[in-house]
Amino acid sequence: MLSILVNLPNWVEALAAVAIGVLTYRSLLVLGDYAADTKTIAGGSASQTENAQKPFLVLLLIEHCII
Repeated sequence: MLSILVNLPNWVEALAAVAIGVLTYRSLLVLGDYAADTKTIAGGSASQTENAQKPFLVLLLIEHCII
């Protein structure tokens, strides 16, 4: 029991280092998802800009009403 108390600061430091490693890994996963979403949004924005500049033709059939 005494050896655990003597080495307690070392254990706390080791657990803190592991926690920082886990949090860093999770942060990188979230950042990767964010980058993928940003790429998808950028692609959609570029596509929307292209579609807004394309001309279009409307064909409308109007029936004449004779009274």
